[in-house]
Amino acid sequence: MTELPTELSEGLEERLSQIENSISEASLKNCQEILSEYYNLETVKFLQFLEQTFENKSSASSLTNIAISAFGKYKQNLNNVFSSLAPKSTQFDSDIDFNVEFSNYSQCFELTDSYIDIAKENMIRHIKTNSNKKKSTILLEKYQAINEKINDLNFEIAELYGFFVTFKNKLPFFLKECL
Repeated sequence: MTELPTELSEGLEERLSQIENSISEASLKNCQEILSEYYNLETVKFLQFLEQTFENKSSASSLTNIAISAFGKYKQNLNNVFSSLAPKSTQFDSDIDFNVEFSNYSQCFELTDSYIDIAKENMIRHIKTNSNKKKSTILLEKYQAINEKINDLNFEIAELYGFFVTFKNKLPFFLKECL
């Protein structure tokens, strides 16, 4: 995946900022819609970062550390946005109002956890894929080097055999037991 064009990247950041500002004012009843839009954009940004990072030729362990650090920031960002949610009223008219608000809050919490899990699974998949690709590339290069050496050895043996046949043909008058 290539980098987003600058206009799209700026638009993404601007939209994230708009949503983040509106979250603290949103009611818990429709927090899932607002949070899911924000989480979608953040997740796209994180996945794009993973794609760009793992295209790098650096060692798998250093790329893994970078990805884990970025995941920590992603997770913290989602948790910070989620923590800005609050019920509109601290005094509820009845237990039903409290239960409804608590249920909405719990659903938003589960939504947050599900996005974090999705991002974590994608990060782990990228790490495994990258590690396997690099191991495969290293093995392929080693096999190619071994193949070249075997090819050189085969040529040297053929050359030696040619010298032996030439030597045998130049000494026709000697006894065959000596050779």
